[in-house]
Amino acid sequence: MTESKPKIFISSTIYDFQDLRSALKFWLEELGYEVLTSENPDFPVQADLSSYETCLSAIDDCQYFILLIGGRVGGWYNEADRVSITQAEYRRAYERLQEGKLKLNVFVREAVWTLKEDRSALERFLRSEALADRELTEDQVHKIITHPSKFVNDARFISDFLREIGHHDEMIQAIREQATFPIGNWIHVFSQFNDIVNSLRVALRIKQSLRREVLATNLKSEIESNLVVLIGRVEDNENGDNPLLLPIYNWASYARGSLIGGINNKSQYRGQHLRRLAIYAKIFRSANKLSTDALDQSIFSGEFLEFSYQMDSFMSGKLQDALMSLKRNINQLLMNEEMMTEEYRMSFDKYGQECRNDTQYSVDNLYLLPIFAVHDSQANVVNLSHALYRALEGDFTKFDSLQLYDNSPLHVENEQIQRERPSNSEIKEWLK
Repeated sequence: MTESKPKIFISSTIYDFQDLRSALKFWLEELGYEVLTSENPDFPVQADLSSYETCLSAIDDCQYFILLIGGRVGGWYNEADRVSITQAEYRRAYERLQEGKLKLNVFVREAVWTLKEDRSALERFLRSEALADRELTEDQVHKIITHPSKFVNDARFISDFLREIGHHDEMIQAIREQATFPIGNWIHVFSQFNDIVNSLRVALRIKQSLRREVLATNLKSEIESNLVVLIGRVEDNENGDNPLLLPIYNWASYARGSLIGGINNKSQYRGQHLRRLAIYAKIFRSANKLSTDALDQSIFSGEFLEFSYQMDSFMSGKLQDALMSLKRNINQLLMNEEMMTEEYRMSFDKYGQECRNDTQYSVDNLYLLPIFAVHDSQANVVNLSHALYRALEGDFTKFDSLQLYDNSPLHVENEQIQRERPSNSEIKEWLK
């Protein structure tokens, strides 16, 4: 079973971490995570369980567990055995960690960690010096190292809890016996909220918002599905070994390379290329099979815009430009395929069948314009999809070598179009 959002359980004493818990919940939810904190009304309550057992049960549904340790013990889960509620939650989470079902992140306040280290150093000194010289009794040593401070209300419990989380004894045993080291025993020390955020960015691999990652994942899946329609498999030999994947527009590419001049000119073609072009015109219909749902969501989300510090605003960058260009070319492909009527397809198929492979033919440019328009927009969709897919995985090099066909297959007409079309900067100036 898959979840729509990763779930994170935040465990801590509530009284001394209320503001921090709220801030963490807000930040993580803005990134797209579902965050469970027991004090909030959206916490999943189970009426047939106690409040303590409800919290433990909720951990089982989470993929991440964040533990915050301060100077308070909080409520007891089992007072006789001195097991706090937070400690019980940690132990349940650690069981899930060992099963490979949860990731654990532990944070302790710097003042508490420093106190724990100082008390540990003091205890070692007292036991090696004062206790050995009988200057202090065992009871006196115990009272000194467990004396309350303004940072910790139960120094012994907090120290033991941190020792448990760090798996101190297991670490020593593993070192001595060269055994397996315990997992999940890293403790992050923090003094401010940003310390936690920076650690979680690494632990949760947060390079960008979760919403952007979801959009990118959906978009890559859509690109894969669309390319299944636009790319064919060609067997390398009779046995079908090493099949090659080639865009279907390749059927028209040989003839497309022979197109020269303007709309009133003729171009010379080999009969073999015209026969391939006729097959392409008759068989391959793709535009109405392409999906743009994820593409549309990505464009309108704003997640792929770039922030300009000079302009102090968001603006379109390489990714957003590519998204919009892909959308335009898919729309253009759909329109171009609609221009190729069934009557035109059948007429050209008949013409192509009559062509001899090695004979040269002179054909009006206007007659072949609809087919070449489909070829060009289809090639643009394939190449843009490839470059965009690689960019979503962090490789922008395809953009550098990306070459797209112009609106018209005829070079002369494109030059005229470009002369008559204003630039973006001219439009911006006109809008002022």
